[in-house]
Amino acid sequence: PASILNTAWTSVVQGTATFNSGATGTGNTLDAIINVPAGAANKVIFTITGKSDPAFNGSISNTASVTATEPGSPSPTSTVNTIASRTPVLTITKNGPSSINAGETITYTIDVTNNSPSDAQNLAISDVVPATLTGVSWTATTTGNAQITGPLTGTGNTISLNGNVAAGSANHITIVITGKVAAGFSGTLTNTATATPAEAGTSP
Repeated sequence: PASILNTAWTSVVQGTATFNSGATGTGNTLDAIINVPAGAANKVIFTITGKSDPAFNGSISNTASVTATEPGSPSPTSTVNTIASRTPVLTITKNGPSSINAGETITYTIDVTNNSPSDAQNLAISDVVPATLTGVSWTATTTGNAQITGPLTGTGNTISLNGNVAAGSANHITIVITGKVAAGFSGTLTNTATATPAEAGTSP
C-alpha cells in the first residue's frame, strides 16, 4: 500500500523451488516469477519491510496473490489488515526569567516538539498568562516540518492556536509572549502552557 514507505523485499527458497526473476527488490509492487515443484517442502518465502507513513491513520490492507501459468490452476490470495494509529508524543518547554521588577516587561518562550514516529496534526496549544500582566501580545513561528494552521499572532492574556508538528525533534512550533507586570505587583508569577494532540497520544 502507498501508506508504507521505503519498501524493500528479500526472499529465500526451500526445497527445489527456483527463481526466474524478482528475488529481491524495492518499491511498493512485488512482482516475481518463480518455479515451485509439487510438494510441501518446496517454497519461496518473501520478507517485505517498510515504514508506515507518519501521517497515516487508519487500516492498511495488503493482499498477495499467486498466478499459475498452467491452464485451470487456481490463483490464491492472502490478505493482512493492520490498524495504524498516529500516537504523537509531544514535548512542551516554557522559559521565562526567574525574577523581574514590577512594572517591567516580561517575555515567555514556549517550544513544542514531537518526539515520536507519528505526526501530530491539528494539535492545540494554549496558555493563559496571569492577569497581573497587561498589554500581552504573542507571535508564533515554526522550524523544520511544522505548520501553524492559525492564528500566527494575537493579543490578550489567553493564547490559543493550532498546528501540525511532523515526527522528529527538528520540528518545532515556538511562541514568544510579552507583557508588562503590574507596577504594584509583588509575588510569584506562575504560568503553565499545554499542548494537546488531536490524536490519542501524550499531552505534556
